[in-house]
Formats: sequence, C-alpha cells, structure tokens
Amino acid sequence: MKGKSRLWKINHFEMEGPGPEEDAVFLRAEKLQDGTTDSRFLDDQHVQSWVLSVDGGGWTAEQNWGFEEINGARYYTRRVVVRKQDEVQRVRLVYDYIGPAEDKSEDEDLAYGEEA
Repeated sequence: MKGKSRLWKINHFEMEGPGPEEDAVFLRAEKLQDGTTDSRFLDDQHVQSWVLSVDGGGWTAEQNWGFEEINGARYYTRRVVVRKQDEVQRVRLVYDYIGPAEDKSEDEDLAYGEEA
C-alpha cells in the first residue's frame, strides 16, 4: 500500500483520490451514507488519510477522523470511502469511549517509545 495523511480544517477539505461530490459530502461529515441525513463534525481540525493498493488490488480508501454528535452524545468517528473500479462503499465507524487506558508503564514486553 502507498498512502498519505494530513490535518485539515472545516471548509478546507479536498479529496485526495477520485470520486464525486457525494463522496466529499460524506467524508466532510455533512451527510450520512444514505445521503439525506444531516450530520457534522464538532471540531475544526480532522485527520484525512488516503491509501492506494499497489499490489494489483486496484482499490483506494480515503478516510476522515473526527468527533461527531450522535443522539446527543460526542463520539470519535472514522468515515471511509473505499473504491475498487466501479464499486464504492461508504462506511462510518463510531468509537465509544470506555475510560482511560490501562497503565502499561510496568509492562516490559511491549515497546512504547523512549521517555524524554
């Protein structure tokens, strides 16, 4: 795979890969997959990622990560548009916060980087 990522702000989004405006509207979190239900990112800064299959798979995936309000609650979401030839799939993944991560500072078997 070959890919790239960047930060973007509301009103400054440009798709990296091919696709119609309905893909951009979905990735900007303005509509859900059905194209009719309004939605929106809550914050101004988001992560965009674009991946191209280089092993002959012939697919691309473009995704944006950000926070959305769903049924009155704040959730971290990832919106993905996957394209392979004429087939397109649009998916929104919703992540639920379940509390702080477990302290791994005493775990010697895993690498977490060096402390400064």
